[in-house]
Amino acid sequence: MSTPDYYKYDDGETRFECFDISRYYSVDWAQVIQYVFRWQKKGGVEDLEKALVCAKDARDNGITPKPITKSHILRRTIKRKLIILSKQDFSNAHKVWEGIIMRCDATDEIIAALEEMIRDAKNVG
Repeated sequence: MSTPDYYKYDDGETRFECFDISRYYSVDWAQVIQYVFRWQKKGGVEDLEKALVCAKDARDNGITPKPITKSHILRRTIKRKLIILSKQDFSNAHKVWEGIIMRCDATDEIIAALEEMIRDAKNVG
């Protein structure tokens, strides 16, 4: 089965899929990553709203946006990909990617960033 384009990152130099990152997170945070990754190419504001619900559920259950793998190599690889997404402002979600990269729990910052993205997207539409 082929991965849809809305789950792919390709800047001509670097290529990876959303799942290369999200598979290493809890279900809630994996879904946040997936919805934010694709929102401009697939589900629009509805995807951002779904991401917000997942982030709030994670917060309410004490689940932080940290990879669940213990491998330092995988953690560095994941961080590198998130840094690329952040620097490129991929999916217009710089603040979300930065929040996921942070070493401390940035759940509230990610939720605020998602709320801001939803407001901005609704004002444009």
